[in-house]
Amino acid sequence: MFARSTTTLSRTSRFFARGKAASASRLDLGAAPAFFMDEAPAEGGGPAASAAYTLSATGQALAPAATPIAVRSRYGLPGAARPGTNALLPDTLAPPRADFPAVLQAGTGEAAGEGGELVAQSSPWRWAQALRPHLDEMLPKHGIVCVTGLGECIGHAEGFTRFVEAVKSEYTCTRFMEGRSMTSTQVTDLVRTGSDDHPAYTIEPHNEYNVAAKHRPRKLFLVCSEEPTDGGEWCVTHGPGVLADMPRRIVEQFEARGGVRYEVWYPSAAQEGVYNHWQENIAPTRAEAEEYLARSGCEWEWHEEDESLTIVRTDPAVAPHPETGEDCWFNQVHAHHRTFYQDCHPDFEGRGEDSGPWPVHTKYGDGGEIADDDIALIREAVWKNTVGVPLKKGLLMVVDNYRALHGRMSYAAGTPRQSLVSIIYE
Repeated sequence: MFARSTTTLSRTSRFFARGKAASASRLDLGAAPAFFMDEAPAEGGGPAASAAYTLSATGQALAPAATPIAVRSRYGLPGAARPGTNALLPDTLAPPRADFPAVLQAGTGEAAGEGGELVAQSSPWRWAQALRPHLDEMLPKHGIVCVTGLGECIGHAEGFTRFVEAVKSEYTCTRFMEGRSMTSTQVTDLVRTGSDDHPAYTIEPHNEYNVAAKHRPRKLFLVCSEEPTDGGEWCVTHGPGVLADMPRRIVEQFEARGGVRYEVWYPSAAQEGVYNHWQENIAPTRAEAEEYLARSGCEWEWHEEDESLTIVRTDPAVAPHPETGEDCWFNQVHAHHRTFYQDCHPDFEGRGEDSGPWPVHTKYGDGGEIADDDIALIREAVWKNTVGVPLKKGLLMVVDNYRALHGRMSYAAGTPRQSLVSIIYE
């Protein structure tokens, strides 16, 4: 039986408590430059103290990948091993467009792009303050804004954390990243790795959803801290295009059948060789996990034979944008379906459909299975509206989580690659 709690708990704590496990798993992902301006800017304080912090819209597309990015028949891409889905995928990923993602160029001279040496020594805090009005204007229109030119200022854990501290202050955010179903590592109190998943696996474009969290993420901030040399591009999707291209029958089916039922299965850390576990992704103890899930409004069930945990939440497939009110295809129907792992993820190779619980699965809100053919059509609409963004060290990408989807293309084993992420819940 699934447990459901109606207890109302405090929403004022800033971060989800993870006990000692979180700090023990933090990583050192790159040294910061030797000099930073004071985070509360004052007179003097270094060569960048009097510099102008300039951000200008370029009106131009980001540079495309040097070679076409294969999609159809790509190893490790969800659906590519299934003939019915693979036939609907594009041969290659479209390049960035002039309007998606939108691009801002940073500089510390009178014009954006000037003062590159000072950018490396400049204040992440002041860049965050300078960026806020641009995001308020551009994100509702474009869905994603990329910022170039920040390079060594935020392209490492320390600088990005300082930047995010200011971002959180600007947006009065009071929560951190909660209830993840995939693998990543906490780096600092505000920053995680984007994903620790197998490099041969493509994380298909998705809305960040955090099923086990009470609130859905509002904006994502990602930065490249280690530039890959072979693959690993961000794949980003124009959300309004997905809804426009989605067969109306599919949208109406979710409306008629009670939305989307998300099922997330977490094994216990006591089991060997697990993909992830509830002690790391939810809470260290059963009591703490239940308290968190009660606060989040989830249903849950403990499996006493192996101490694993199943979490269930049901939400609509289409949700209004928090600011504009427009309908958004906002869900993880395809990216929480068992085919997100089956036949594509290297860690699950050889597993059949009925070979035991999958880390995630989606159904209709009434509990009925979603036809694989409809999952294929959803993936077709997603990839049709997706472009590939090659990573450059220090490249910042800000995502309106309701208007855009994000993901990661696979990359060659041994290729250095790292992106850092922080999320705000307004």
